[in-house]
Amino acid sequence: MSPKTIVITGSTKGIGLGLAAEFMKRGYHVVISGRRQDTVDASVASLNTGHASARAVGVACDVSDVVQVQNLWRQSAKVFGRIDIWINNAGLINKYRNVGDLDPADIVNVVETNLSGAMNGTAVAAKQMEAQDVIEGWRGAIYNFEGFGSDGMTRAGMSVYGTTKRALTYFTGAAAKELKNKGVLVGYIQPGIVVTELGLGEAWGQPAAEVRAKKKFIMMFGDPVGPVATYIVEKVLANKKPGARINWLSVPKLLWRVLTAKLIKRDPIGEAGLI
Repeated sequence: MSPKTIVITGSTKGIGLGLAAEFMKRGYHVVISGRRQDTVDASVASLNTGHASARAVGVACDVSDVVQVQNLWRQSAKVFGRIDIWINNAGLINKYRNVGDLDPADIVNVVETNLSGAMNGTAVAAKQMEAQDVIEGWRGAIYNFEGFGSDGMTRAGMSVYGTTKRALTYFTGAAAKELKNKGVLVGYIQPGIVVTELGLGEAWGQPAAEVRAKKKFIMMFGDPVGPVATYIVEKVLANKKPGARINWLSVPKLLWRVLTAKLIKRDPIGEAGLI
């Protein structure tokens, strides 16, 4: 049997790129995407270094444009044929500001990327996967990334981002039910608080008191890309259950970190090389 092929949107850096690298370590082909062709090409080159049995290709794609998402599938299938797993990871975070202080263009961009983009990816992948043969019980699998707000929690400054993730959770659950009988598995990925340059850049732009509070929070609950990506990839490859939630930062893990905060020193920011 040929190696499985995985498409990951928003994967030229951060957790998306980390997932691609982990899949390739296990011998799976990957297709990465991002809005800029130069960053896509650079990431593909880095991924293809040292992987003899797996191959990475890249396609520039703005997921808010369904025509570009259709092209992402078409170009991926042209190279590899069957697409086994499609992961909607592309996302943006709004600036930590009250909603009235946000640039209207930024609001539109976040909503169209996080929500419309994931909807576009799910719709395009589902339609194409329905025509594929059944392998190991499924014609293909689609996963959507959750984030802060998915569980209904709210926080000042996160109104737009949190709204998109809350809505995406509903959409994913409904899609899982709709596509189950079509042979397409749909699930959730909840990565927790992954320490990336994007998230920290927004955090460090706040007043000093807020920066201290944010850094304390990240030090306790954040994680560098590596271990999170490894966990997610292993769970995705093993999962056969529609509607499953792959949750890195589980409640027991959260409680353990709170209870051991004074005993175990954590430095996810340093581990990520983002001091």
